[in-house]
Amino acid sequence: GSASRRPQIGSQKAVLFCSRVSIQLKLISGGFAILKVVLSDFYQAVYKLVKKIPKGKVATYGQIASLLGKPKAARLVGWALAVCPHNIPWQRVVNREGMISIENLNYPKELQVKILQSEGVKIIKQNNNWWIDLKKYLWSK
Repeated sequence: GSASRRPQIGSQKAVLFCSRVSIQLKLISGGFAILKVVLSDFYQAVYKLVKKIPKGKVATYGQIASLLGKPKAARLVGWALAVCPHNIPWQRVVNREGMISIENLNYPKELQVKILQSEGVKIIKQNNNWWIDLKKYLWSK
């Protein structure tokens, strides 16, 4: 049979897609090198919208998802915020009950509490959870 041709180093590019990012790879000696990582349009839209939440207000994951036309994508909003750039006010997004429910080792609940309090949001600790009064602090676009 015919021998398969081995790709030359540097000649092959591949693009991987998932719901969150696309990653452009280039074949190099010993494996692949990442050329470019592009966040999904949805993640970019989440970041753009979250930047609009003013200090002293919060939004819910579901609220952000709904405003972006994807009312069932609250978890995806959370995933976007878990990897957001440093200039995104991730701390202003909480769960639908007003509870701080972040599960991120880089951004612990206590950090979110401190930042929100510094922005004028009153937070109550009850039953080992942190709560925000959505009637008072919920952002309305």
